[in-house]
Amino acid sequence: FSEDFSGQTNNKPIKGNGWKLVVQEGSKEWEAFTASGGNASLGRSARMRPSGSGDRKTISWLITPVINFNTNTGEILSFKTSTSFSNGSTLDVLISTNWDGTEENFLHAEWKSLSAAYIARNSDFFGDWISSGNIDLSCVEGKGYIGFKYSGSDSPYYNGIYELDEIMITAN
Repeated sequence: FSEDFSGQTNNKPIKGNGWKLVVQEGSKEWEAFTASGGNASLGRSARMRPSGSGDRKTISWLITPVINFNTNTGEILSFKTSTSFSNGSTLDVLISTNWDGTEENFLHAEWKSLSAAYIARNSDFFGDWISSGNIDLSCVEGKGYIGFKYSGSDSPYYNGIYELDEIMITAN
C-alpha cells in the first residue's frame, strides 16, 4: 500500500481510493494541500488545520482503506509528517482490526496506538518533513485500518497544523 495524495484536489477533503474521513468532534476534515516556500509540501499532502472553524474541540480522523495483513508477511508502516507549530494539538497513529469500516460503528471499534511511530512535534523545525521510522506490523493478522487521529481546537495554542504524506506499507 502506498499513498502520496497526488490524485487529490487541493483544499478539498481527502476522498476516494477507499480513504475514510471521520469527524469525531468539531467540523474540520483532513484536506489535500500543497505549499511552497519555507514549509513546502512533498508535492500534495494531507493536512489538518482547525484554524477558523470556531470549534471548541477538534478530533478528526484520516483512515486508510482496509489492509489485508494475511496477504504478506513482515509488514512495515512508514510515513512522513510535518507541523506548522503544532502548539497543544496532537497527531496519533492507531490501528484497528475489528472495525467494520462504517461510521456508525466507528466508536465501538478498538483502536490501538502505534506508539513506535515518530510524529513531528512542536520542537521540530516547522519546515522539515520527519520520517515516522519503520513501524513493525508483522504481528497483525486479518484485515485492518490505520487511522491518523488529529486532536486540537480553534483555540490559541491548540490549533496547530499537521501534514501527512508518503504513507507506505511494505512487506518482506
